[in-house]
Amino acid sequence: GGEIAALAIIDATVRNIEGVLGNKESLKNESFEHSLLEAPQFCKKGKIPNILKSGNHPKIKLWQEEMALLKTKYYRKDLISSFHSF
Repeated sequence: GGEIAALAIIDATVRNIEGVLGNKESLKNESFEHSLLEAPQFCKKGKIPNILKSGNHPKIKLWQEEMALLKTKYYRKDLISSFHSF
């Protein structure tokens, strides 16, 4: 096979075609977009931080940026040297 690798390449390529994602802003928040890992994602089963339920989008964005930086420092310290600001 090679099906999984092919799917990954197709996904990474097709999402750059206008209209595929439905929201152009979605591409700005991809993993490694700013040389950082993505902030944690939550679902209904886990404890969701109150800031994410607040509806305050500027504070949510700041929280996500801080969590992305912390996550990258913890898991991939090597990426921090190439980090550039949001």
